[in-house]
Amino acid sequence: MADPDRLRQFYNLSDEYSTEWTEPNSSTFNLNDLGSSATGDSSKYALLRQIASSASAAPYEVPQDEPDPLGSTNSIVSVLRSRGIDISDFSKRNRYFISSTSFNPRVFLRDVHPDATFDNLVNALNYLESTISERSEALRYLVEHDYDRFVQAKSSLDSVFKNIQAAAFNDPDSTLGFQQLKNYIDESNANATILMKPVMDNNNKDERLKTALSLVNSNKYFFNLPSLILSHINNNDHDSLIRDYRRGKDMRSNETDILMSSDTLTAKIEQQRVLERIWNEVEAIVDEYKQREWKALANATADQNYISIITKLLELGVEDNPIFEWISSQLTSFEQSFEASFKKLNSILDIYTANILAVPQNPSIPLIRAIRSIAEQSSFSSSGKISINAEHSSIADGNSSSVIYDSSSVVEMWLAIRLEFQDINNLISMFCLCWKRCIEFVEGTPQRSLPTGWQNESLSHLTFSDDELSNIMESGQKIISLISTKIYEFFSETSSPLTMVSGASKSNTAALPHAHRIGKDELPKFLPPFANAISTTKYLSKIMFLISSGFNELVINIDSAKTTESLCNVLKSIRERAVNATIYSWEQDAETIYLIEDWMPSQTRASTRIPNLFYAYQNTVLMGINDVLKLSSDGQEIKGAVIPPKSSTLTNQLQNCFYNTVSATLDSVMKLMISSEKTDRHRSSKVISEPTVGTDPMDKFLALELLPDDVSEERKILLTLTSLEQIRDDKLPLLFKRLDAFINTNSKEAYGTLRSSIEKMTSTLFELYNRRKKTLLAEGLRQGILKSGINWSSNEQEIPPTVSSYVYECLLNIVVVHSHVSEIAPSQITKVITVLYDHVVKTLLASYREVEQFGRYGLLQAIADIGLIRVTMEKFQTPEMLQNYSLLYDSIKEATVDRKALWESTHPPWEIIHPLVLKAQSSSKAEFRCFFSAKH
Repeated sequence: MADPDRLRQFYNLSDEYSTEWTEPNSSTFNLNDLGSSATGDSSKYALLRQIASSASAAPYEVPQDEPDPLGSTNSIVSVLRSRGIDISDFSKRNRYFISSTSFNPRVFLRDVHPDATFDNLVNALNYLESTISERSEALRYLVEHDYDRFVQAKSSLDSVFKNIQAAAFNDPDSTLGFQQLKNYIDESNANATILMKPVMDNNNKDERLKTALSLVNSNKYFFNLPSLILSHINNNDHDSLIRDYRRGKDMRSNETDILMSSDTLTAKIEQQRVLERIWNEVEAIVDEYKQREWKALANATADQNYISIITKLLELGVEDNPIFEWISSQLTSFEQSFEASFKKLNSILDIYTANILAVPQNPSIPLIRAIRSIAEQSSFSSSGKISINAEHSSIADGNSSSVIYDSSSVVEMWLAIRLEFQDINNLISMFCLCWKRCIEFVEGTPQRSLPTGWQNESLSHLTFSDDELSNIMESGQKIISLISTKIYEFFSETSSPLTMVSGASKSNTAALPHAHRIGKDELPKFLPPFANAISTTKYLSKIMFLISSGFNELVINIDSAKTTESLCNVLKSIRERAVNATIYSWEQDAETIYLIEDWMPSQTRASTRIPNLFYAYQNTVLMGINDVLKLSSDGQEIKGAVIPPKSSTLTNQLQNCFYNTVSATLDSVMKLMISSEKTDRHRSSKVISEPTVGTDPMDKFLALELLPDDVSEERKILLTLTSLEQIRDDKLPLLFKRLDAFINTNSKEAYGTLRSSIEKMTSTLFELYNRRKKTLLAEGLRQGILKSGINWSSNEQEIPPTVSSYVYECLLNIVVVHSHVSEIAPSQITKVITVLYDHVVKTLLASYREVEQFGRYGLLQAIADIGLIRVTMEKFQTPEMLQNYSLLYDSIKEATVDRKALWESTHPPWEIIHPLVLKAQSSSKAEFRCFFSAKH
């Protein structure tokens, strides 16, 4: 067994039972001694240091402060604190220490050297290179010197341990303290490994940095490529970008020309890692640029610079086909846009319809106001102030201050619908332009001038696969089908029947013999509630024109017989629905249009304003319907295969509707003259003037003037009589002529039927007006002849001194009628007076036939009375009256007592009494002058 004293001395133990190992000063390793051996670095070589660093290096302790590796200061911490940078946190401070594994060169240069110039950095680089050489030598000495000491110590310890084992010290380990000594030895080995591994790793890193530095110096262009590419992108210099990027690709493909000769495989691998790292950075920058161009391409429309973007992507080289991707994104975008537009269109219907129904409506008020305004515009055209076309188009959008076609809420709905169809039409135009460009790509025309990329890598993108071609054509047809389907659904959708809210009478649709009655569940949803035919034709024609022009553009740009036929059928269907909606509004108007009669005289004072108002309304509706049929607007008309011909069914419906609405209008006017209807009309007037019906002052004005209370019934009859005749003779022929021109038909039979109907109406009104006057005249004549006490059988030889008073009364009554008719309806004078005169003659005949006999005096009195009436009313005499006069004279002659003596003498009764008649005529000429000046 070894001497215990020698053993304690060899291992530097104080006693046999020591609790710790006392290491000699010469063999102690201090972690702080390694701090000075850490290698510095500069910003230029930070990347190289990171590349060359071993990923498996173990972390070790970093000092609280370090000198600047670029040689500017001995304390980095003091510089940072002077700049106000918080480095109290350990992780933040280590970013500035080059000895730390978390060293960040960008942060280091930004905060420690923010004001460094180029010359400063060059000098720092020279300093860094010199310190690298010095520290490399220090590392070498450290490794050689300390490592040798470490190996020697470890060998000695191992030898002692082996001797102990050989001397059988294993058994008494626990008593002699050798177990603790063994633990100390193992711990020392571990600590030595921890201390020396970074030193060895730094030595390897130094070698890798030298190799990388040599690689950088010999390939500066390649290593500057990331910053160069980024500079081109920032300067928007695509040509230079492509030039340098392709050059980099060429260098990367010929990697052997870049790599330096190396004796070891490890060095070669390290060089390849460096090149791979640089090129990955280039690719990352270019990929980010590509992504930006992809986004720009997705948003580039057919009228923008999509070709230049496709060119860039083809030059850069991309996996996906930019041409196909652009086409796909554009078609997808159009599909989404059309979906959104039609969704918005349906929302417009729901919102505006609800707004209209939420407020009490009386459709007759805006209708009457619109008719009067249009009639005034028409009167301007007759004086040369505006033309018929200007009348029809100057107020097309309801923007004119003089004419509003319907209630404001209805017009707003029409304008909103038209505006949305204008947007859809614009979208169709954009789609057609895009589709034209798509077809050009399908045909391969633009590809002829497009690049094929680096080493033809983009050549495959200049053609389409069968699947891609099929996808493009299917997407285009899908959009066309979407457009036509949505428009068809828009015009086909129906809403529940309307119920007039307070302020308007309920619609009595059963009262009219409708040409095409829309069922209760067929009311078009696109038709605003309570819309009149004027606004309906006006705005529907504009909407239909937008649709037809859009369809026509689709047909022109998409040359397909199937597409043309499909769109033509859709256009035909929606036109029928538009016409049916117009017919519905037209027939609804006919029920209240009689309210336009205000009994106010026209400008010519020949009638009321109703003939002009009637014509203005019907003419405006006819012109609007013609535009709907022709799919035209404001003189613009579409010509093309997509425009369907007008069907005979449709034209027959319009012809019947026109006939029915005119008949209904005239019938309603006639009802104004029927006493049983007068109460209802006053009730309508009262309803119209309710405060709940809008707040427009014009509404109240219209309500007040609908039925002036001071208009007598006889005046209304005369005015209506004249108005009906003017409609029959002047307005209807023009309207039927226009209708025939619009729908290419012959309405002669219909016009004849209407004319006969109006003649019956005028006869009824004429009889109604004259009935009371005939009665009055007849009663006066019969009273004077039969009950006034005249002795017709007297045979006195004297001549009657004067004409009987009943004759003057009769003629004066006719003068009053003449004056009344002259004031109200001058055109009716001759007809009225003639009828009354005829009735007077017939009454004379009937009354004198009741006289039993005439004596000489009575005979002369009768001849004088009859003679004054005859000579006074001579201008109104008709052949039938002459015949009645003849019968009258014959009747008196037969009743004469001494007929032969009086009638067959040389002086007949009329010669005897003639001077008296001339005298009476002369004395009454002033009272009866109207009869002499009357035109017959």
